Amino acid sequence: MTRSDSTARYVLQKRILGGLAMLVLVAALVSDRLVNGFWKGHVLLTSLVSSLVVVALSVAIVNECWSGASGGGGACSRRTS
Repeated sequence: MTRSDSTARYVLQKRILGGLAMLVLVAALVSDRLVNGFWKGHVLLTSLVSSLVVVALSVAIVNECWSGASGGGGACSRRTS
């Protein structure tokens, strides 16, 4: 496996995860409309799901920063010109 294969796989994984995250968000919005206020009636579940979303987002950001720090060119890496 070459470095370009590894990079292509990494990008594909990120795109798939991004697509899944958007799908979950849309599903939550649609379910709230179809079930007529489901999330408003289930406050504890809403809190749990929103906390999981925040954790997932935080992990994604930290992962990008760490990949930049290790030379992977992540979003948080220092750019020198």
